[in-house]
Amino acid sequence: MRFWALGCALLWGCGGGDGGGGGTALVVLTFAGGTGAPLAGVTVTAGGASAVTDATGRANLALSSSGAIQIEARVAGRAPSSRVVKPAGARTFGVALVLHPVSLTTQVDVRSAPATLTVAAGVTLELPQGSLVTAAGQPPGGPVSAEITWVAPALGRAGAAPVALLAEEDGMTWPLTTYGMIEVSLSYQGQAVNLAAGAQATWRAPAQAADPASVDVFSADLARGLWVREGSATKQGSQYVAVLPHFSWHNLDLFGKVPADQWCCVRFVAKDKQGRAMAGVSIRTTTMLGTLDGSTDGDGTLCDYRFQCSQQLTLDWGAWLDGSARKPVIGQVTVTPNARGVMCASPQCQEVPIKVACSEHDHCKPGEECVLGICGGSAPPPDGGTSGTVRSCNKDSLDVCNEFRGSGFSASQVMQACADNMATYAAAPCPSTGVVGRCIDNRGTPGESHFVYYSPTFTGMTASLRQVCTASPRNGTWQDF
Repeated sequence: MRFWALGCALLWGCGGGDGGGGGTALVVLTFAGGTGAPLAGVTVTAGGASAVTDATGRANLALSSSGAIQIEARVAGRAPSSRVVKPAGARTFGVALVLHPVSLTTQVDVRSAPATLTVAAGVTLELPQGSLVTAAGQPPGGPVSAEITWVAPALGRAGAAPVALLAEEDGMTWPLTTYGMIEVSLSYQGQAVNLAAGAQATWRAPAQAADPASVDVFSADLARGLWVREGSATKQGSQYVAVLPHFSWHNLDLFGKVPADQWCCVRFVAKDKQGRAMAGVSIRTTTMLGTLDGSTDGDGTLCDYRFQCSQQLTLDWGAWLDGSARKPVIGQVTVTPNARGVMCASPQCQEVPIKVACSEHDHCKPGEECVLGICGGSAPPPDGGTSGTVRSCNKDSLDVCNEFRGSGFSASQVMQACADNMATYAAAPCPSTGVVGRCIDNRGTPGESHFVYYSPTFTGMTASLRQVCTASPRNGTWQDF
């Protein structure tokens, strides 16, 4: 599977590559745009199945197909979110979707005069007189209900796009860099309302001084999970100005292309602790070229030959080990592409292994516990301990640090866990400055403790981190810094 060939953000999965007929357990997690808090009561549909998320923002669905499936999440007061995924025979496959709050709810009437709607600071939508029609092709007989959602560039680039940031050009799929998104939903007496044939709306969005003089305008093709280019927007002063021929999700973007003479091949190979291929393992990174997303196929591989040579990448990966798991296994991998000018089928393509071990103690052998995603000898200890040696694993690329106090962790065990998670081992506490919060883990043996420090990288996700910290099985105590 090629890296940019599948539009999927924050996907996790696992399973054999035989694509057997047992079906796939789909786990969908929903989060609030801007805060990262889990969303309950969201209706999730996929492949003919439907479910509503619980208090943790989770919905479980059973899929019978390993082909491409559209997943959609909807809840009142928020714009919908969608992904197209291919389970690839995985026994369990996970998707995280972000739903952004509606920015403007109002009534608008353009039967006798044009209207300008202020959606957010610097964001407006101008509707010409007589420009609206119902799904039946008739002008509405009164004011129209409008719900309009604005997603700022920083949120979209941080993995919170409602549709994966991918688009096609010349038969190739490339990542996008967003400069803002808008979703316009109009209705009259229960009927959808859109622009009449030949009518156009004008969308204005903020532009920074360093932003390009012009960007492309894309609309979302939800069935394919891609953005489709429809035109361009020009910068006029401190705003981009775009003309929209219809209403849906629209996006201001630039393609993140790599010149052909800079193409390098990287093949990611995911396996579990028994060495079996792991299908559906997500791999994601955000670079200056845009957001790159993909997931491993039936033989546990994910490959593309269009990475930029000699540019180091740090990629996040995640996988669900089974449908009953409370959380996915997550990790990171760093690579500097160097296999220039070769294709994915070539043995010279650079290979990067990913080892998926555990996300909770039940995934380990009897007597072993899951620590930092690796099965080992002792469980993370509880709150308040001060005895024994202090050890830590610091993930510089994520600015997150795990600290262990007590005798339950040997030096060799923690060093191995650090190495497997590409974190820096230290026989010392985690840094206590420059962090947004700390989770004190309450599992394990009295007299020992496990602390997880989160840095400003996680600003805006404090509510979500606090819930993960205090929920089972961690049952921890959260401290704001």
